[in-house]
Amino acid sequence: MIKSKFLSTINEYKMFEPGELVVVAVSGGPDSVALLNLLDGYKKEIGITLHVAHLNHLIRRGDAELDVKFVEGLAQKLGIPVTVEAVDVPALAEQERIGLEEAARLARYDFFARTAAKLGA
Repeated sequence: MIKSKFLSTINEYKMFEPGELVVVAVSGGPDSVALLNLLDGYKKEIGITLHVAHLNHLIRRGDAELDVKFVEGLAQKLGIPVTVEAVDVPALAEQERIGLEEAARLARYDFFARTAAKLGA
């Protein structure tokens, strides 16, 4: 059931073109890990290749390092290249005089856009 819903949603919204490189944002949480596993399981059927991107916001110092190691290990286990970067989001929030959540979102969007552009994804 999940497979048919997953694939029909991808087709309905024309999410990917065959041959595309898709950058998958993986935080290490259950939602992004599930998405990565679904995409990896059906990448041949969809006709895509994958690249994992993980941003360490430097907010949860010790836990964030565990997330980095988990995501890197998962990508390695799946045989998917990974890009990891760290951004001092608390410093960015203070510098820009914006809230922590907004600074984190801006840092993520910038990281994912740069990663996709660098890879031609």
